[in-house]
Amino acid sequence: MRILVELSIESYIEKHNLSKADNLGRKFGLVSSHLLNHQRIDRSYYDELERIRLHDQLISIPSMQRYIHSPDFAPMENELLAYWARLGRFLIAILNH
Repeated sequence: MRILVELSIESYIEKHNLSKADNLGRKFGLVSSHLLNHQRIDRSYYDELERIRLHDQLISIPSMQRYIHSPDFAPMENELLAYWARLGRFLIAILNH
């Protein structure tokens, strides 16, 4: 899921000629702001995406980073379902535009 999110974000940034950010959290914020500004997502979903981006919850960008960088941190099956439930609209929006 983390790789899907990152590659989708990179593609969206390139397609829309957005300025490059230096880490996944900033890229995520850049793209979600662009989606909001172009009315592809609403304010309440943007606010939820910001919580995912900024807060260190189990379903968050920081925890996705730990999946990649820590050999002792791995998602459980139900967490993957929760990621899709929370990020599915975001991924569909950036992959469709």
